[in-house]
Amino acid sequence: YKPLNGSGIEKIAEGDNVALLVNNLGGTSNFELAILTRSIVLYLEKVVKCKVTRIFVGALMTSFNMHGASLSLLSLDENNKIAELLDEASDAPAWCKADVWGQTMSERPSATLLPEVIVEPTAVSNAINETVSIPNFSNLAKAAISASCTALIENEPKLTEWDTIVGDGDCGITMARGANEVIKRLEGGMLPLESPSKLLAALADAISASMGGTSGIIFELMLRKASTYLMEAQKSGKVVDEALLSESF
Repeated sequence: YKPLNGSGIEKIAEGDNVALLVNNLGGTSNFELAILTRSIVLYLEKVVKCKVTRIFVGALMTSFNMHGASLSLLSLDENNKIAELLDEASDAPAWCKADVWGQTMSERPSATLLPEVIVEPTAVSNAINETVSIPNFSNLAKAAISASCTALIENEPKLTEWDTIVGDGDCGITMARGANEVIKRLEGGMLPLESPSKLLAALADAISASMGGTSGIIFELMLRKASTYLMEAQKSGKVVDEALLSESF
C-alpha cells in the first residue's frame, strides 16, 4: 500500500476508532464496492493501524452513471456520542445500516480468506461439442458485431440528446462504453466466434464489465439467456442453425 499523503488521513492516529463511508458514484457494481471496501479496511487497519468500527456502503451521493466511489472517514474518539447517533435507526431511503465491529472481537469475521476456486479452461470449453450449420458463421458474426458497435459509437451524441430529453442523459455514454469494450475484445481475439453459445456468453461478460444502468442489465440478461437456450437445446441433440439462433432470443 502507498501512503495517502495529503488526503487528511494523517489526522487519524494509531488506535483510533473510525467510521468509514464508501459512497457509490452511480455506476459501480456491489461486487466492486465490496472489493474496494475490503482493500480500504485492510489499509486502515494494517498500515494506519486504526480500528474501523463502523462501515457504511451505498449510493448516497451519485453523479449520473459515473464509475467510481468516494471515501469518507470520521473519528469516533473525540465524541462517543457520534457512534451512538450513527447507530440510531433511520427512515431515510438511501441510508444504509452500519456494519458494526464489536471491540470484544479479536478478528473481523470478513477477514478470513476463502480458498480460491479454480476452474480449468477445458472444463468449460469442452462442455459441449457445438455443431453449427450456419455457413460462414464466424465471419458473419464478426461483421455483425463490428457494424452494430460502430453504429452505437457513432450515434452516441444522438442517443445522449434523446435521453437528455426523456431520461437522465447517460444512455449514449453507456451504450458507447459497452460497444467500445466489445470492439476491444473482438479485435483482441477474445470472442469465440466459432461457437454461437460461447460467443453470446462472452458478449454478456463484456457488457457486464463495461456497462451500467438498466440497459446494461437488460442486454446482459438477454445474451446470457440466449446462450443458455442454445446450450440446453444442443444437449437434446439439436444443431445450431438460423432458426434455433433466432429462437434463442
